[in-house]
Amino acid sequence: MAVVLTDDFTGTNDDPWDESKWVTAVDTNCVANILNNQGRMLGVGNYLDWISATVLVDDVQDGEVLVSITPNSGSTGVQYFKLFLRSSGENDTSGQPNNGYEFRANVNTIVTSVYSYRWISDTDTSLSQTITSRSTPYVKFWIRMQVMDDGANTMFRVKSWDDGAGEPGTWDIEYTDTTPGALHGTAGALQFVTLASGSTLIDNLVDDVTYTSYDAGGEAAEYGKRIDLDNHRIVRVVR
Repeated sequence: MAVVLTDDFTGTNDDPWDESKWVTAVDTNCVANILNNQGRMLGVGNYLDWISATVLVDDVQDGEVLVSITPNSGSTGVQYFKLFLRSSGENDTSGQPNNGYEFRANVNTIVTSVYSYRWISDTDTSLSQTITSRSTPYVKFWIRMQVMDDGANTMFRVKSWDDGAGEPGTWDIEYTDTTPGALHGTAGALQFVTLASGSTLIDNLVDDVTYTSYDAGGEAAEYGKRIDLDNHRIVRVVR
């Protein structure tokens, strides 16, 4: 086991995310920058606006991520915060990977429900859904997500909780992926995507990232080592 990336987004407001750790890609008039020592993912309110951030470390097969998210007070309408492990490839119209395991939180001013999906060749399969009961607007919440191979299967587990409530001892979603040849035995990146579901302002603040590899050997990769110029650029604008 080794922690391969941490980030508390310490920096000057409006600076980009640390380019030694992240590749960011943004839709038209969207930004990924620093706000009050947090990683901001901001979209101005066009339909299906998106912002994507992918780590710059070696691909990981068995791994875990812990991250905090705060819907900023400017957010309106329904939006999605998506967290991917084993991500690879990229859809230029949505910023999402073509392959990977996804945790998706439906975020407005509160988190209303969470979902999990498997993506293969840009096609998603729903794995599980959990309805949450959060009612305090704009509250900071935490996500812990883990993907591990277990024999011939892949274990997908995720939990989320409000800041200050304490991490629960059980997982919100536990799923055993038994689909032959799905993503079993594959490695990929950690990736965050914020996506608008309508013509709404999206504004999520990311912080407290800890990305851990459980791969054999457990050696931490060097920042900046994983760069795929065919799929990721430091800044890309489309539409």
